[in-house]
Amino acid sequence: EVEFRRGVRGACFLDHRGRIVTDAILWKFGGGVDASSSDAAPDPEEYLIDVPGDAADLLLAHLKKYKLRKSGVTIVDRSEEVGVHCVYGTLNAGGTPEGYAAAIDPRHPSLGMRVLSLTPSSTLAFADLMSGMFPPAPRSYDVVRKLAGLAEGTELSGRTALECNQEFMGGVSFRKGCYLGQELTARSHHTGAVRKRVLPILLSPTEVEVPRPWTIADMIQGMMAAAGDADRAEGGGGGGGD
Repeated sequence: EVEFRRGVRGACFLDHRGRIVTDAILWKFGGGVDASSSDAAPDPEEYLIDVPGDAADLLLAHLKKYKLRKSGVTIVDRSEEVGVHCVYGTLNAGGTPEGYAAAIDPRHPSLGMRVLSLTPSSTLAFADLMSGMFPPAPRSYDVVRKLAGLAEGTELSGRTALECNQEFMGGVSFRKGCYLGQELTARSHHTGAVRKRVLPILLSPTEVEVPRPWTIADMIQGMMAAAGDADRAEGGGGGGGD
């Protein structure tokens, strides 16, 4: 069974060649694990797939192509009803008000809190709800995620999961049963044959001093990476879900 932490996890959808269709964030509602306590949340045993807009139609077609006729699964596009927001400067996603679901972005802590407004009215009310605590920062999301080295949506199309660091973001599993694209993913992992990676690069003039917070953040990330390597070595690897 794929593990959800507080009802949310990173995910990655692959085609039959093992190449990425898109990444996504899965939100689970019902089944004993819920990302929201709101009455406006979806019915039990439902999942919302939070996917970049440029890959939404591509993923919808991909899901419908591989859905079994008698599976009992219903796939619905709710992009006109549900809004997606990011809140920086907090790692506390508790106390979600009615009409919303919230969780810390499972892919990288620098992306802050991810919020779903589950109805059109809650989408309209979100700016007023946040105005007293977090000032608006239009177009900041792409800057923050690129500084973290996080590509998404069609930026990943045609690449392998490991080239795009999906194993570090919980987007791929080396323990669960068969899934589309598993053969190439598992082979690359066990042979260590990952010849290229998505990484952040920042170019600046030589006379510009690197801000001290960036230097500190780099040191912290290095320490976290070393701790993660040590934990994986002790636990024998694995983890994550497709």
